[in-house]
This record gives sequence, structure tokens and C-alpha cells, in this order.
Amino acid sequence: GPPADPGAGVEPAATPDWKQRLRAVQWGDGCRILIYHTHTSETYRTGSFAPGREDAYHLWNTTETGIVEVGRAMRRRLEEVYGIPTCHAVEIHDWPSHPRAYIEARATVQQVLARNPNLEIVLDVHRDAPAGLVATVGGQRVAQVALVVGANTAMHPGWRANLAFAQALAERIQDRWPGMFRRVIERPDSRLNQDLHPRAVLVEIGSYDNHLDEAVRAAELLADVLAEMILGIVESGRGAGAGAVR
Repeated sequence: GPPADPGAGVEPAATPDWKQRLRAVQWGDGCRILIYHTHTSETYRTGSFAPGREDAYHLWNTTETGIVEVGRAMRRRLEEVYGIPTCHAVEIHDWPSHPRAYIEARATVQQVLARNPNLEIVLDVHRDAPAGLVATVGGQRVAQVALVVGANTAMHPGWRANLAFAQALAERIQDRWPGMFRRVIERPDSRLNQDLHPRAVLVEIGSYDNHLDEAVRAAELLADVLAEMILGIVESGRGAGAGAVR
């Protein structure tokens, strides 16, 4: 079964030499982090795109959307800065049927997991709806981040493992970038496909009201935290690549 506490064993990464230790990791084959988007259509304000209505912030049946751009920024930073093999799945899941998005996304995650048995962290990246989700971090405006865990015990008996991981990630974001993190949200009505992996979590980066630049900056700061966390997972021997039982 999943590890009892997926967030445990991540402490050692906080020491100053963690970036050097990360570069020394032999990652082996396949991706260690998966980024995907159940709602591929979600987008943000830009210089030329700022509709008056909240429900207009979707671009259907295309991967040229704000949320996909945010996923790309996260993957670039994880791979180029930290050398962590990262998959970014850009399949469109919410067209032609928006209600089927989680069903379509589930198939994508299952395919990526089958090809990448050493995946450690699975992130479904979305944006939220409330206005005003902005923080100032290091003198820059960034979108605020929330984490969502599907807590339906009937559909996902192991959801507390996902919650433990979300809480460990939340704590790390708060320590590293104060002001950027909003809250961990438990959803007792759903599983959000998180039964597929004990470290699967849904990430809300800002909302339609944020400018794309604020969301991209938040994604990059989140990548920094994920890099530290994955080093802790791998070094603790709890990683999938160490032959851990799923």
C-alpha cells in the first residue's frame, strides 16, 4: 500500500547544499514529476485578453491557454534549473465535454504512470475563481496557491496519504515563500483521480483575475519547493525509484 506518511523524510533538503545534492541524483529512466491539466481550457488575464465576465476565461480545444503556459513554466524550471525529469501532459481533457474532464484526465494519468513507474509527485494544475489572489514575494506580485485533496473515503480509501503530502508541501511553501500559500482544501465529495498515486494533489494557481505573469512566477516558485521535496523523498529511500511499494 502507499507509504503511511508520504510527507515524511523531506527535512534534510533544507540545508544549503541541497541544490548540489540534487544535481548528484541519478534519476534513471522516465519522469519523476507529472504535471497535467484536467481543465486545459482555463486561462488568465494578459495584456490583450481581459474579458469582463469570469466565465469568459476559457479557450476551448487548444493547448495555447494560460494554464498550459503555467505548466510549461513549472516543467522548464524543474528540468533546466534542477535537472529533475518532468512530464508535462498537454492532452485536452475538457473538450468536447467539460463534465467528462476528470474521466478523460484519469486515462492520461494512468498512461503516464504505466510508462513512468518511478513517478514521485503528480500535479493536476488548475486556476481558481476568486478575485484578489495576489501576494508580494521578493518584491514581485505572484498568484496565490491552494492545494485540493479529494477526501471521499468510499471512492479513495487512501486519501489521507495525499492529504499528508499536501500538508507537507503547504508547510514548505509557507516557510519558503510567506504569503504565497492560501490553504489546503479537502473535498469530501470527490477523489479527483488522486487514488492513482499517494502523492497526487490538485494545485490551484491564482484565478482568472490574475495576470498570466503572476501565475507563471508562482509556478516557478512552486517548482523550487517541489525540487527540495523530491530530493527529500529520494534521499529518504521512500521514493518509487528505490523499489518502494505503491
